[in-house]
Amino acid sequence: MGRPVAYETRYCAYLDILGFRGLVSGLRGNDHKVKSLKDLLSKVHRPFQGNAGIRYGNNGNFRAQSISDAVAISTAVNSDGLLHLFYVLEHLVLDLLAEGYFTRGAIVKGHLFHDTRMVFGEALVEAYHLESEVVRFPRVMVTRSVADDVRNVKGELYQKRIKQAEDGPHFLNVLHRLRDEMDSELLSNPQVHAEQSKGLARYVTMGKKIQKRFDEAVDNPRHFEKVKWFGNYWNSIIAPQTIQGLELIRGAGVSTPALWG
Repeated sequence: MGRPVAYETRYCAYLDILGFRGLVSGLRGNDHKVKSLKDLLSKVHRPFQGNAGIRYGNNGNFRAQSISDAVAISTAVNSDGLLHLFYVLEHLVLDLLAEGYFTRGAIVKGHLFHDTRMVFGEALVEAYHLESEVVRFPRVMVTRSVADDVRNVKGELYQKRIKQAEDGPHFLNVLHRLRDEMDSELLSNPQVHAEQSKGLARYVTMGKKIQKRFDEAVDNPRHFEKVKWFGNYWNSIIAPQTIQGLELIRGAGVSTPALWG
């Protein structure tokens, strides 16, 4: 008699790159574009895990599966699994943002089978449905059941990783690291320039990429709305005390500190 199939309750995230269809257009005969896309997708296919197991415990039971521009990630339903999942998704979203690409996804809790070869189950179906039908903006939605688990875990390390959007859903606060880096730099050197800071230099690039995408989206209202949301999110993190070289996103519909008063 074979071993029972482990169809169990797990945290499950589904994430994909927005605008992927445009990325694959014009690949034929363009070796540079092919290589760039390959390098980009390598980040999706092999999410950075760093030393998460050492920092957050080894009980997270991390697993990942990817195809094309999407990745499904799952972990055990415990505090180690929750933090490991957040850690990996934060790095993946920021790595792609540094390349100029937004991502959208959802984190759920539900029944799932996930081994080294395949993933299937109710949790994956729910996460995919939320990503494709509900999550309008470039963010990783955190369902209420997962947000409740975060609230039940003691410690700021968990709490600061999610925020609630004005339109309702909680989402993964991927930019919390940026605010932490800014506070640390300002504490030691109020006159610091972001490009001279090891921790902040990559965010300078991100800000420029976000502004570029915002400016390019003006003729496409549906896409403009998505980039505008992220622009407001970005500004809410770096304001009101900004650092030289780290720019606010500016344009129609984007809030700035002057408007906030």
